[in-house]
Amino acid sequence: MVNTDLIRDLGKPDRHEAAADALVTLGAGGVEELVREVMDAESPVDWRPITAVLRRIGEMGFDGLLQGLLSASTEESRKRVGFAFSQLGVAVLDRYTAALTHPVPLVRRQAVRGIEHCGEAGRSAAVLLPLLGDPDQEVARQAQDTLTRTGEHVIPLLRRVRERGPGRQRARALTVLAELGGEPALSRADTAAVERLIRIKLPDDRPEPLWACWNYWMAVPGGDQAGIMRTLGLTDPRPVTFALGNDIVDADGHGCDTNEHTGYERVFVTPELDGWTLVLGAWCDPHGQERREDVLRLCTELSARYGRAQKNVHGSHRAVPRGTSARSELTGRRQDKQAEAHRRGKSSAAVKDCLGESGSGAGLQDPSDKGHYEREQRCDE
Repeated sequence: MVNTDLIRDLGKPDRHEAAADALVTLGAGGVEELVREVMDAESPVDWRPITAVLRRIGEMGFDGLLQGLLSASTEESRKRVGFAFSQLGVAVLDRYTAALTHPVPLVRRQAVRGIEHCGEAGRSAAVLLPLLGDPDQEVARQAQDTLTRTGEHVIPLLRRVRERGPGRQRARALTVLAELGGEPALSRADTAAVERLIRIKLPDDRPEPLWACWNYWMAVPGGDQAGIMRTLGLTDPRPVTFALGNDIVDADGHGCDTNEHTGYERVFVTPELDGWTLVLGAWCDPHGQERREDVLRLCTELSARYGRAQKNVHGSHRAVPRGTSARSELTGRRQDKQAEAHRRGKSSAAVKDCLGESGSGAGLQDPSDKGHYEREQRCDE
């Protein structure tokens, strides 16, 4: 039986080291009390020094925290013991790997986190691939997110899943591929499937609020989408949904995708909305030193052709007028013309839009799916 004061000494700088050594020496005899302390939200001792002791104890510490995960009765206690369980390090990497097949989803999910926290030693993506098809969506999402952070070396494995299956892993494999390498990482078949799904979604697409933290846009009266794009010198238009356009604007505003990506390679051009066509993206920044002169020139050209044009910025969740008035929300009915995005960079946004935020692929069909083509044909008609 561990003296409670010994555990409490872990939170005292002048006694921490001696208390930790004593608890490690106790080994299995102190694990149960240490785990109970981790689970106690009212404990005066932070969970981190207790976890450090359990890490030093090794596999017996792993076993104790595993039992804690299974017995925790509240969300808070599960969260606390889950954090500790996933921080035990490389010494128990084999135990984490074995736990990936545990019957309890919470254990599988925390085992994935534990493998990720093992750093370089835990970068063997092959053991995580089966969990992309886990029946528990939280486990599958954890595997998806972990593989995304693992790095581009997993791309060949993900491509193999896309080509050969298993089928239950394929949708999330596509999401990870898009996150890691964007469109260049996708096969021609996958790219075509995503583009078809966008076309299928477009007939029912409706305007959405502009939710990105940093929005820059030009507003031009009327609905001459093609003429506006010609005036601005935009090329290579592609159809997108409003959700995808929003995602592209947000990604570019935060400097996402690659180190070479400036955010100026693409813009989102809406159909006519309440008498206005909007051109959105970092490329439209009216006050940044790099773009402001060009944006002023282009707005002048648009005004000369269409009678009026506005340049606007919406920053840090607050609309700030530039020129005349700023509108922070899209309103009006979706017209027959498709929204288009000028894209010269890679993005995972299209895959997110097609698969949904979870990436589970509920709406994704394989290119070989006959019903998929029939649905597309009905949409085209």
